Amino acid sequence: MTINDNNSFAYFPVSENLMAMGFFLTGAGMQSVNSQDARKWPAHPDIYAFTWERGRILPEYQLVYLSAGAGEFESQASGHVNINPGTAILLLPDVWHRYRPRPGAVWTGYWLSFHGEIPHIWQRSAAITPATAVRTIGKPQAVVEKINEVIQLAMQSTLIASPDASLHALSLVAGILGETASPPAPIPTDFATQDDALVHAAMQLIWNHGHGSLPISTIARRLHTTRRTLERRFLAMRGHGVLAALTNCRVERAQRMLRETHVPIKRIAYMTGFTSSTHLFRVFRKKLGIGPGDYRKNVNIPPVASRENRAAK
Repeated sequence: MTINDNNSFAYFPVSENLMAMGFFLTGAGMQSVNSQDARKWPAHPDIYAFTWERGRILPEYQLVYLSAGAGEFESQASGHVNINPGTAILLLPDVWHRYRPRPGAVWTGYWLSFHGEIPHIWQRSAAITPATAVRTIGKPQAVVEKINEVIQLAMQSTLIASPDASLHALSLVAGILGETASPPAPIPTDFATQDDALVHAAMQLIWNHGHGSLPISTIARRLHTTRRTLERRFLAMRGHGVLAALTNCRVERAQRMLRETHVPIKRIAYMTGFTSSTHLFRVFRKKLGIGPGDYRKNVNIPPVASRENRAAK
């Protein structure tokens, strides 16, 4: 696989050691498509693929960089935005969005998917927000060269994410943030509580890795403490245990996806860290008194057609 193909990409499993770095790549690639091809971005796993009509929600962060062509981007926070060469889009987990080439245009773009505690800190400090996803970058050729370097490093092995590629990606994304810095926004209320340092670090792990398997023993080990100490501190600071915090994170993310997307419930369960749709139903009903299907009906998410109409305005 090379980046000279029209649609080259790779997704990587991530080791515990790489997670400990605080920033790690989960995927990388480039794509050159026209407006007809982009009716469905080709060949990607379902969790990343999308259509313009439905859009998508990612389970991680992603940088999309447009080096040639023209297109359009939309999210609830940013609204509809025209994009041109030299545009970077910084996508956040759990935020509905969509993008595509303009009719008749050929879109040449590069993308890096990443996760970890460092981008989570950026989000908490409002260095990256849904409203400021689209950014114009100077020196586009230099950006393309840096992204190519990351992708080449990443694609040397698809067996596991490359530490070198992750470090180069961190430098690239941090540079983009520094060049396109915007005034800070308020810290989300979810993270505004006055937790002690241990609880705060545990919450970061939960929100970074809670979409996958995350035993409480693993959280304690990563934070160099015991499960008993962690549970005691959670009870003192938040009034509930670690498992409740992890469950709350997963349920909140499931609620958002049920409200904002048409993603099937079975896939939502997988994307938010539940072992099955039955597991999601059981926990959801226990916490909210209603199943996920009924919840989605009651919140009256707009049909696909209404999103098309909004984009056309």
